[in-house]
Amino acid sequence: MKQLEMALNPLDRYKGTRKPDEVRKSDVAPASDIPDLELLIRKYEQNIHDRTLRKYGDAENYFSLLRPIVTEVLTPSQINKFLQYTIKHDSSNMYNGVFVTLLIQNSYNNNHNNFFLDSKALTYVLQGIGYKLKGKKQDRINLTINGDVGCGCGEEARELNLFAVNAGAFCGEEAVSSRFTITGNVEEFCGRDATFCGFNIGKRAGNDCGNSSRYSVFLIGKSAGVECGHDSTESKFDIKGGVAYECGTGSRKSEFTILKGVGRKCGDNSVESTFTIHGEIKRSIGMSAAKATFTAYSQESYDTLQRHVEKKHGNTIVLLERGTNRIIEERIL
Repeated sequence: MKQLEMALNPLDRYKGTRKPDEVRKSDVAPASDIPDLELLIRKYEQNIHDRTLRKYGDAENYFSLLRPIVTEVLTPSQINKFLQYTIKHDSSNMYNGVFVTLLIQNSYNNNHNNFFLDSKALTYVLQGIGYKLKGKKQDRINLTINGDVGCGCGEEARELNLFAVNAGAFCGEEAVSSRFTITGNVEEFCGRDATFCGFNIGKRAGNDCGNSSRYSVFLIGKSAGVECGHDSTESKFDIKGGVAYECGTGSRKSEFTILKGVGRKCGDNSVESTFTIHGEIKRSIGMSAAKATFTAYSQESYDTLQRHVEKKHGNTIVLLERGTNRIIEERIL
């Protein structure tokens, strides 16, 4: 249970993490400070455009093929300086960020931490940054990207604290015991299959956010796409906007707080989950649910619950007074 409580507080300050404006001038490595820079650049150029790598087309193969190649140990500031030297290359490779990620892992394994990457000047988006990064429970890897990241950001990572502006698809997919702070939007499959993770998304979350997640928390500043929290287990979703259809379908003991409306089939086939919906409920909801709780804040929405929520499996519907949360009516169906 301690692990679950940890996951339920993703806004805790990250120990040892420094924001971009807190990075000291002394942390910026001069070019001469990077050992064998030209050799490293040539290695990057050769492998990022290598046809053997490009034909595989997924992060796992890129990671496996690059891992024995990328052996250099740089400091965090040297890694950021190296990243700036890649600007002249059109790195449209699907997982160009895996190369930098391996540099980060090597550096962390040699007692460095608090990595800061300034990607605003890049002519490409970092894909796969943070893929399979593995920190330790008492010393998580802290990674701040001062810009946007592409797909696969923090995918399959463990014990990682990651900050970025906007993120592509699969951000934090299959991650374990990690924290993701995305100040803007994230695309589809954010946090899919994540375990004991926290996601703080400043704006919109794409489709399948938190799909099949376990013991994780998702704080979403605006709306969420389809199948948000589908098949999740004991996860928590706090959504400041509305959600599209099939939110929480098949979920188990998960909690959903939604400040605006929901699409059709919300909570269908859920078991012991709770849905607190402040906005309008106009379509089918709670079909084949069992021991779930659905809460509304208007008589019209409550009437929709009475019409649609499954009446055979001990579900509860509640009507609360807006502003006071006083119970106006409550029924076990």
